[in-house]
Order: sequence, then C-alpha cells, then structure tokens
Amino acid sequence: MKKDIQRLLHHGAIYWIGNAINRLGAFVLLPLYTHYLSLSEYGALELLYASSATLSVLLGAGLSHATLRFYFDYESKKDRNAVITTNLFTSLGLSIAGVLLLASWVPEMTVLLLGDSGYEKALQLVLVIIVIELSSEIGYAYLRAKELSIFYVLLSIAKLITQLVFSVLFVAYWEEGIVGVLKANLICAGLVGTILIFYVIRHCGFSFDLAKAIPVIKYSVPFAGSAIVMVLMINVGQVMLRTYASLEAVGVYGLAMKFGLLLRFMLVEPFQRVYGPFRFSIMNQDDAKDIQIVVTHYFVVAVSFVALGISLFASDVLVIASSEAFWTASSVVPLLLVGVAAREMSYCYQTGLLYQKKTKYILYISMVVFVIDVAGNFILIQLMGVYGAATMFIISGVIFSFLTFYVSQKIYPVSYLHVRSLIVTLVAITFYVLSLFLVPAEIIWGIVVKTGLILGFVLVLYLIDSKVRGMFKELAVRASSLKEKFL
Repeated sequence: MKKDIQRLLHHGAIYWIGNAINRLGAFVLLPLYTHYLSLSEYGALELLYASSATLSVLLGAGLSHATLRFYFDYESKKDRNAVITTNLFTSLGLSIAGVLLLASWVPEMTVLLLGDSGYEKALQLVLVIIVIELSSEIGYAYLRAKELSIFYVLLSIAKLITQLVFSVLFVAYWEEGIVGVLKANLICAGLVGTILIFYVIRHCGFSFDLAKAIPVIKYSVPFAGSAIVMVLMINVGQVMLRTYASLEAVGVYGLAMKFGLLLRFMLVEPFQRVYGPFRFSIMNQDDAKDIQIVVTHYFVVAVSFVALGISLFASDVLVIASSEAFWTASSVVPLLLVGVAAREMSYCYQTGLLYQKKTKYILYISMVVFVIDVAGNFILIQLMGVYGAATMFIISGVIFSFLTFYVSQKIYPVSYLHVRSLIVTLVAITFYVLSLFLVPAEIIWGIVVKTGLILGFVLVLYLIDSKVRGMFKELAVRASSLKEKFL
C-alpha cells in the first residue's frame, strides 16, 4: 500500500503544478478583465462560461471518464490504443454534430440566456471552443492513463503563455471586450488541442473499433447525464440570479465562484487526474479499500487547508486586483468554498459505483438533488439574493455527497474515517471564524496574521491527527525524490 500511496502523491504533486499553472491565467488576468469589463459585462461572461460548461458535458457524453475506465479493462497495447482513438473520433463526431445543430439557434439562445442579442458572436465562439476542448479531453485522458504528468505540465505552461499574450492583445490593445476574451481562449484551446490530437494519433494510430465504442457509450451516458445535472447545479444560481436579481448580482456571484472553484482547480482537478486512473489500477488488489480510506482522509485534509487559505486571502486579492464594485464578492467566497468541498467529496464516495459500473445511480441522485436545488434557489434567492444562492449551493452539495455515499456503501462498503475528517473540517472552520475577530484592517498586518492562522491550522492538525503526521512523512519522501529527479 505504501508504494501505491507514494506513486499517487508523486504524480499528484506534478499534476498540481500543472493545474496551478493552467489556472493561473484566470487570476493573473483578473485586473485586466475588471478594468476593461463592467460588472454587468463580467456577469454576461460568467453566464457564457456556465453555458459552455453545461454544453461541454452534454456533448462530451462522459467519454473522457469512460476512456480511463475501459482503458484498464484491457492488457494489450493494441486494445488500449484502440480505446483511446475510438473515443477520440466518437467525441469529435458527437461534438461537431451537436454544435452544428445548436448553431442555427444562436440568436434565440443568446436572448434567452443574456436577454441581449448583441452577444451572438460571443456565443458562436463558445461553440467552437467546445469542440476543440472536448477532443482535448480524450488526449488528457491518455496522458493520465500513461501517467505522463510532466507532459501535462509542459502543456499547461504553453497554454498560460498563449492565454496571457492574446488576452492582452484582444482585450487591452484592441479593446474587443467579451469577444476578445473568447478569441484569446479559442487560440489557446486550438494550440493545446492540436498538440494533443497529433500526439494521440502518433502513438495510438487511426483505429476505430465499433465493438469497443458501444459499451463505452452505454457506460458513459448515465454518467454524462449525472455530470450535466452537476454542472447545472453549480450554475443554476447564476441563471436564477439574472432572472430574480440582475446581471450585476451574477457578476458578484460569478467572481466569488471563481474563487470557490479555485479549490477545484488547485486541488480537486489534479487529484482527480491522478486518482481517476489510480483507483482503477488498484481495484483488484486486496488492500484496495484500505488505500481508499487513507487517500480520502488525505483529500479532506488537503481540501480543508486550501479552502481555509483561499477564504482568508480572497479579500486581499480582490482589493489589489479589482475595482471597488467587485469587492463584495469576498463575503460570498467562504460559503461557496464549503459548497465546493461538500460536493467534491462525492468523487471519493462514488468509487464503488464505478467499480461495479453502476453509473445509473449517480444519474438518479443528481436528478433528485437538482430538483431540490432549483426549488431551494427559487426561495432563497428571493429572500437573500446572492447569499441565498450560495447557501443553497452548500445544501445541495451536502445532500449530493451524502446520497452518493449511502448508495455506494450498499454496493461496495468502505469504512471511511468520517470522525477524523469531521474534526479536520471543524478545525478549519474554527480558524476562519477566528480570523473575523483577529485580522486587522491594514492589508500588510492582515496578511501576517492570516499566514499565522494557516500555520496554526497545520500545527493543530499535526498534533491531533496521526494520519496527518503520516501524510507529512510521505510528502517529505516524495519531495526528496522530486529533488533528486529534477536537480
């Protein structure tokens, strides 16, 4: 088990570096966006991103996840390569067909979504980006299956540089607003997508196996359905805020959600990139459940640490990087971080459902929680505005993870360390509450105190949790290994 955990930590650390680089652009460019876009324009951009996320899941049909699941069903290189290329061509076909169908409805979709027909070109750019990014996801799945984490980091660096250069050109120099932002995104996606597709074809060939495509689609459809509902749950608050509040409210919530999802980008996505193939690679081992218990607890510790850090420093980032109209978003950030953390726990809990290929239950759970989410947002947004949407985001996340855990335990019981994990979470919340009373108004001294609170949180966990002490020892081993490798 120790060797498996070390392998997970090794590639997880590298994926974390890649993901941090990959998402750095969004925050480096924040001053640019908040200077050249109004709060309502920023809200419109967030709604376009929300639409893109929903359509990507719908047209992607869960094929990137299914690629990993079926890749490890085969032993021969030929069959594994056939899974990759079959899913690549299937993804391209589905996404192109879907986008061509939607293209004729762009004017109506723009008015329905944003209440303004002036954003048609922006929505057209979004549709093109979707096709490129969905094909890229299959390429990323191949990198994850082969544990090519260094290649992922190099792609992230190329993506960051491209995004920065063209965003400045289109938004600041040519002042093209939202369209300029999306043009830069299109060029960035095109560069990475081209590299990944050529890499996959070079190493896997051109083969398409219908016999492999059919079971993949059967597996992925319910999983994709649940993913669609999950994306809708993440974004329903923004859509309903536009209906019952304003685009300015959407802008505040969207900016706060950017910090909330920073937890996902900094930690959850790198974890999923390595844990996705990892849990399938160990599923036949006798100690698979023991490994899952330890990994899940480590995940809770890491989520609590990162969420606390983001909550403490979000206000400083906003004051430094944005205009005053955007500062109120900082008070919403901690609520959304709790919601993201609660929701992402389901990824660990659904392992048993994935092992048994019972993805239909994930879809059923998602549908139930989505109905609850819409009803709750309808009530709470009218009562509490942005804070109502954030509160409902927490509630739906807790319900989703609880139901996923409950159903998965019926099929594949695992004795997770829930008491220890709850203690870790409560300690993080306690330190955040303390910050409300201890942090001074001056930014410099505030940063000093907040840094002290972060270190205090780590020290408390180290003293009260033996698993945390073990995690630090594993991280020290991996750090030493990486140092020897790169230096």
